[in-house]
Amino acid sequence: MFKKTFLILILISIVFVCTSCKNIDNPFNKDCKELQYEINNLIEEVKSCNSNTDCFLDTSTNLCCPFGCSFIRSHEYDKSQQIVLIEEKIEQYKSNCPECKYKCSSLPSLDDIECKQNRCVDNRN
Repeated sequence: MFKKTFLILILISIVFVCTSCKNIDNPFNKDCKELQYEINNLIEEVKSCNSNTDCFLDTSTNLCCPFGCSFIRSHEYDKSQQIVLIEEKIEQYKSNCPECKYKCSSLPSLDDIECKQNRCVDNRN
């Protein structure tokens, strides 16, 4: 009887501890998924363009996996709060969400970057 009660108490304790913890190592963590969605939307917003001269490779903003290897965006957002927000959100993601890794190809040259359907893109893809 004592063993049975003891085992039940241990199981209840384990379940309580596991459900009360926020598991940031889980790649499917709700907060990380929401943050990833928000960052992707912000990145897409700053890609809007009208001509090829609007687009460039932003090497000052460090993206991380899963947001791509290179940050191609429009000059229109050079002094925009959106760039600062993207950088802040990426730092938040790096600090709180699981890191993924993938191998990146070489960075695009200026000739590889174009405005296609009003979006700054790497034309090698």
